[in-house]
Amino acid sequence: MKVSRPASFLGPGGRRPDGLGRVAVARPAAVDAVWSLRMPLFALACVALAVHPLFLQGLLPHSFDIGTYFAPSWAFLAHSLRAGSLPAWNPFVFGGAPFTGDPQAQALYPPTLVLFGLLSLPTATLGWFAFHYLLAAGGAYRLGRNLALSAPAAAISAIAFAASTFLVARAQAPSLLAGAAWAPVVLAALVGAHARSRRSFANVPLALAFALQVLSGSQQIVLPTAIACIVVAALLRSRRLVVTTLWSLGLGAMLAAPQLLPMASLVAGSTASSGIDVNGFGALGLGDRSILAGAFSQTSSETAPVYLGILGLGQALVGLVSGWRRPAAQAVAGLGIFALVWSLGIVGSAVSPVVPALATVTSHQPVRALPLAVLALALGVGMFWDHAVTARRCLAVLLVSAGSFLAAGTTGSASSEVFVESAVAGAAVLAMAWRWPRATWPLILAGLALSADLAVHNVDLRNTHQPPAVWQAAATIYPPAPPAAGVLRRLGVTTSGTRFAWMASSRVRGHQLGRALSPEGRALLLPGGDMRYRLPTVSGYNPIIDRSFTAVMRRSNGRPIRDRHNLYVTRAATKVLRAYSVGAYLCARASCPRGLPVRWRQGRLRIESDPRALPFARLAVGGRPATVERLGAVWPSPDAIDVRPLQVVTPGGRITVAERFAPGWHVSVDGVTRPLLHATFGLMSVEAARGWRRVRFSYEPPGFRAGILLALCACAICCQSLVRGVIRRVRAR
Repeated sequence: MKVSRPASFLGPGGRRPDGLGRVAVARPAAVDAVWSLRMPLFALACVALAVHPLFLQGLLPHSFDIGTYFAPSWAFLAHSLRAGSLPAWNPFVFGGAPFTGDPQAQALYPPTLVLFGLLSLPTATLGWFAFHYLLAAGGAYRLGRNLALSAPAAAISAIAFAASTFLVARAQAPSLLAGAAWAPVVLAALVGAHARSRRSFANVPLALAFALQVLSGSQQIVLPTAIACIVVAALLRSRRLVVTTLWSLGLGAMLAAPQLLPMASLVAGSTASSGIDVNGFGALGLGDRSILAGAFSQTSSETAPVYLGILGLGQALVGLVSGWRRPAAQAVAGLGIFALVWSLGIVGSAVSPVVPALATVTSHQPVRALPLAVLALALGVGMFWDHAVTARRCLAVLLVSAGSFLAAGTTGSASSEVFVESAVAGAAVLAMAWRWPRATWPLILAGLALSADLAVHNVDLRNTHQPPAVWQAAATIYPPAPPAAGVLRRLGVTTSGTRFAWMASSRVRGHQLGRALSPEGRALLLPGGDMRYRLPTVSGYNPIIDRSFTAVMRRSNGRPIRDRHNLYVTRAATKVLRAYSVGAYLCARASCPRGLPVRWRQGRLRIESDPRALPFARLAVGGRPATVERLGAVWPSPDAIDVRPLQVVTPGGRITVAERFAPGWHVSVDGVTRPLLHATFGLMSVEAARGWRRVRFSYEPPGFRAGILLALCACAICCQSLVRGVIRRVRAR
């Protein structure tokens, strides 16, 4: 079977269809099917060019968030998966902490599970980032096509979004990158359902895409994306679409319930329950107009430049204004306006007083809704190229782009030569498109010029909240254990032995341990030395920290803990630390405790031990003070602790383990379930009668079983909807 391609690239009404030639060409159907993929493949290739350190050199930007949290978390997850378990509890930080309920851990996120379960850590990390950039490009392309853009115009939109400076900067915060990458996929599923006019109220692709975005761990992008779906559905003027969208988003939440319900329980008892930075840190202000200027200036809030190429903003605004009467253009413009209003903090300031529990996703850094604004601008760029380029449109693009750079201020550190060269290249492409409005190659040149321009600027990210991007090999994110780690293991720092605590100076701690990338910080097993090298500690880094444990550590330190993301030790050998079995302290000479024996020293570093630290598992037998006997403890998995006696005669008493109590823990004595008791300083204990043989403490995330049931119900609804669709199509044929 052979088909013919359209004879003209310029379609009715000035819109360019998919064809590339002016003369009809007959091709086999298989060849034609492959040929139809040329534009999406072109977009993916341009994105790979723009993010060339990742795709062509295998490099990643070294950032504090990756080094301190994500890489150690991925290492812990990969080790557990290869040992045959999916961890729900993390025994290495904060005296033990939930893992599945932590959204940024991505413990139930399929791409993370597949990549880190099968590949080596550096390869899996590179694959993880590459997957999300390609996903962002593919989602933006599909969204453009569903909005009736031609294939070349949709390809340019995909390049402008996936390779934008804003999205490349998200490589320093992987969960934000994943959430931003899924946003166009969610919206594409929504608009696709509208284009197909489905009869079913269940939009299965939308539910699946939204569930995966939830599981990716970026709750500060998930909520704006869900609201944006409702806004777009309303602007497309379809009441049925609004109802279908609401139902499908709920269905997606049900699919992600095994993650959502434990996360709700974790956040409810955390320091983030009433919001982090409830004053709205991170909202856009007047000084942030410099985000329009890309790499030529810096921003004052925790954002990255909204840069789509030197003429990208002008093309986007001209494209949206010129097509204002089209419902698709109105929907895209509404998406951008909604993202801007959210980023200004207007929504958060109104919602937080009414629903304080939502403050952490509405008031804290609302600028994280900016990926939706970047997506709207990228689609506007595609809409500009989807019509014949005229002299008036070219002049409007030049004026708007120049005006935006002047308003933003272009006196940054980038050289004026790069600015001029990019502007000249963009103007030349516009001139060629104006001279040959029916040709295809000006659009291809536009995509190449855009990707080349972004490639120049994206390798030098500028974000005042993060250090400058230093691209380096992925293997450096997983460094070998330093000598101090081996010393700690020899001193018995293991999950069933004792814990250690690092005692860093205030200069090293800083805000969020921002100096942890310094040589002294690395020497103190930072960042992420606990999960990296499987050394349990009472310290740690995480945006979600349990309130009760923070109070315990504040009591131990004798002073407030000002950092919202870190817990650290400032006083050694306290009753709290001895109860948590902290038997070793890693410190610099100036901050080391006095009076403890020194076990190891190297330069300014020391390891001191506390011989009075209590054993990890112990039995308190009658009397005041009670006699404490050491017990044997084994972790068969990260979610269970087995305690056994070390002597033949086993007296009765209270058995305590130096693991933090949290909702979801259960205990059994010789297979019989017993009440779990709160021990001193928030530890776990149980009463056992004389002659006991084994005590098992086991953890299951709160709400996990209910989440599984909800997910199964959602799967059944999705399957039923898909089967009905297949039957309907068969009957139609």
